[in-house]
Amino acid sequence: MAKTVIDDKARIENMIANIDYCINKINSIKYDDFADNIDIRYAISMAVQIVCESAIHITNETKNEYKEIEWKEMSTIRNIISHEYGALNLEIIFNTIKDDFPNLKSKLEKVLEKMK
Repeated sequence: MAKTVIDDKARIENMIANIDYCINKINSIKYDDFADNIDIRYAISMAVQIVCESAIHITNETKNEYKEIEWKEMSTIRNIISHEYGALNLEIIFNTIKDDFPNLKSKLEKVLEKMK
C-alpha cells in the first residue's frame, strides 16, 4: 500500500477544519445531547481523533519550532480515543472542545500564517 505524503501545512489545515467541525457541533448542543446520542458522540470523537492523529505526524522540525502547541497531549488523547474508547470520559472531551479547541485553533492559525 502506498503511503500518502502530506506536508505539515496540509495537516494543520486539516486539523483546523476538524477543530471547526467540533466547535460548531459542540456549540450547537448541550452536554446531554452529546453524551446520549451515539451518532453525535462518534462523529465528534472521530474529528477529535483526526486532529490528534494529524498532530502526531507533524514533523519534529515544526513541533520544535512551535513548542507552544500541546503536541504530546494530543497524541495522548488520540491513543485514549483509539485504544480505550470505553474509558473515554465524555465530559472531558466535551469540555476540551469547548474550552481548549478555540485556543488551539488560534495557535494553529498563527503557525499556518507563518508557513505561507
